[in-house]
Amino acid sequence: MIDRQMQKTRNFTGIEGINTQDFALQEGMGREPGSGALVDRAHENLGTSDRAIVVMRRLLLEAIDNVAAGAKAPGADPQTHRGVRPHEGIVPADQDWRQVFGSEINAKW
Repeated sequence: MIDRQMQKTRNFTGIEGINTQDFALQEGMGREPGSGALVDRAHENLGTSDRAIVVMRRLLLEAIDNVAAGAKAPGADPQTHRGVRPHEGIVPADQDWRQVFGSEINAKW
């Protein structure tokens, strides 16, 4: 469902909407298009802008190891995250995000 004309003229992805772009990336990250085969990431060249991908993959691999060893999966206990909500803002380099955002990240209901 990529619009190749849009990709040439308006945006790099050729997909309308940020959420749809995110969904396409998340759903397609692990499989080869068309074949469904797992993607071999052994020779992937990730750069500094890909840090979030690297961190997420490490967290997932760590979670797999922990669950295999009998521990609970991260996020399985709602008490660990039920009061946290997303928040957008800029944090000065010398400050802690928890202090800067304070109550803004806590659930209001």
